[in-house]
Amino acid sequence: MNDLNTFFQQLAAWEGKPPTPVAAAWESCDAKDVASELDRAATACGFESVWTLVPADISPSATGNRVEKFVAKRMNRHLGRFKIRPCPGNGYPDKKLVRLADGDALALELKATTEFDERDGNRMVLTSGSGKLRKHFKLPVRHLLLTACYRQQGRRVYIEAIRMDFLQPGTLVNVRFEASTSKRLLAKSSETCIWIKVKGKDNARKSPSPNSPPQPPDRSEREPRQ
Repeated sequence: MNDLNTFFQQLAAWEGKPPTPVAAAWESCDAKDVASELDRAATACGFESVWTLVPADISPSATGNRVEKFVAKRMNRHLGRFKIRPCPGNGYPDKKLVRLADGDALALELKATTEFDERDGNRMVLTSGSGKLRKHFKLPVRHLLLTACYRQQGRRVYIEAIRMDFLQPGTLVNVRFEASTSKRLLAKSSETCIWIKVKGKDNARKSPSPNSPPQPPDRSEREPRQ
């Protein structure tokens, strides 16, 4: 088990970045100030009597994404001293929470779940890269995780509670570095590759190189009759 600060140190070495501290500590007064503002905004939203609609055939993951956008957009209308701003690009964090008085920004990540079971050990992925943090924030930066708990009735989704986690450098996290590949990388690699042909044909034809002329379609390939 690692903590957030140790993870970012290991990540910096992995990425070849300077070992600059990435996670700043929350002072109690700052956490209370942000919590008070977000609590006031959530109350003004009237979540107990409003809902967002989702398609009937939507996946749980897509529902979660819609809930996160709904919560951020609605709360932003009622925030006074802070505003939720986009954090462009893929990866962590989703947003910035910006203090209007001085422009100070903290890393804001939104999650959605149907319930917050403290016994649940399933992963809540935070980040696997520091690129956005280094690009958009003055380091070290404070990190805030908002988890919206919702219930769904038909196509209506209601917000029941919002949990605020003020992530500290010592916050416990699981770390799992991953290796991935692609067809392009496999084609460039030096290991042995053997194709298995089916009925005398290549099962997957090679894509033409960028400099080769376009090839006419293979008219011999037809859909099998049902």
